[in-house]
Amino acid sequence: MQMHEYVYLDNAATTKVDPEVVSAMMEHMLVYYANPSSSHFLGRSERQILENARQKLANYINCHSNELVFTSGGTEADNIAILGVAKMQSEKKNHIISSEIEHKAVLSSLGELERQGYSVTYVKANRDGIVDPEEIERLVRPETFLVSIMYTNNELGTIQPIGQIAHRVRKYGILMHSDAVQALGKIQFNVKDLGVDMLTVSSHKIHGPKGAGALYIREGTAISSMSFGGNQERGLRSGTENIPAIIGFVKAVEMLQADFWAQNEKIKNLREYLEQSILSQIKGTAVNGCKKNRISSISNVNFNNIDSDYLLKRLSSEHICISSGSACQSSSMEPSHVLTSMGYSNDSANNSVRFSLSRDNTKREIDYVLDVLVRIDRDVNGEM
Repeated sequence: MQMHEYVYLDNAATTKVDPEVVSAMMEHMLVYYANPSSSHFLGRSERQILENARQKLANYINCHSNELVFTSGGTEADNIAILGVAKMQSEKKNHIISSEIEHKAVLSSLGELERQGYSVTYVKANRDGIVDPEEIERLVRPETFLVSIMYTNNELGTIQPIGQIAHRVRKYGILMHSDAVQALGKIQFNVKDLGVDMLTVSSHKIHGPKGAGALYIREGTAISSMSFGGNQERGLRSGTENIPAIIGFVKAVEMLQADFWAQNEKIKNLREYLEQSILSQIKGTAVNGCKKNRISSISNVNFNNIDSDYLLKRLSSEHICISSGSACQSSSMEPSHVLTSMGYSNDSANNSVRFSLSRDNTKREIDYVLDVLVRIDRDVNGEM
């Protein structure tokens, strides 16, 4: 591999923006640039463009367009869902159920509510990284008003039984939120079948731009605004909409529809080739979490006696990009909260890294990564 080339296997953190997405965004920067809240004809035209984009996304996840709020990304959508619903509750309803393996956008929002006096119960995932719907139902109290469980874990790729959980809590009148940022583009789902009340999606995980996301809010859900201004996006997310990013987001969604199954099969085959090669060529390695009930693009691997920080630096020096977990906590020296919650030791968590693939990756790239990994293992553990 030439020095100017690199292998990018950190697609769970963000993906490369597709050239067709860039072209669609450029048109809306240079031609359709009016403020959609303006009353003149250009503003009205931009408003129509915005609403057409909203309808396309609504069609993809099977909801009404008025049930979608565009946001700056997954973090803001999670914040609006959790904090906005909590703000509407009376003092009698102050309990939330979530899991220990959630994304920091959810965990930090819940932590803020705990500081305000709300009660939060965090369920553990099993060794496969899956939460138990029965356990969640057992934790329901009269004062429980919200359950928030991610659809797909961002470090392991494991898929949670969201439909089962939503079905169990709905009979108690409890709202169900799911962070589906890592699920969009990897799982074909619709919000009506899932039975959720709120669901978070984001653009930059599916070859769209950063700075765009959306929150599905089932019609009739009581939720309060967390920001104030011009009353855009149903009053829940004031501020002039980022039309180019939204257009890019929806363009990326449209491209998912064209070859969803073929692309996911290609990614799955590359991931399985990567995993099988690592396990057969490097002693003591293991794949963390569930091997079957997961999306096609993520592989979390434990490397025997190789510290993840050292491994990442060595790979980076060879122009290979991976991560030790969520990009949002990459600067932290703490072991993965996901793996330790599942019962892995700190040492095991500190020896684990995440490979996350996309449709852009090739077998040639995987072969290069494998060659480098074998060389690093020999440097650390000696010749086989």
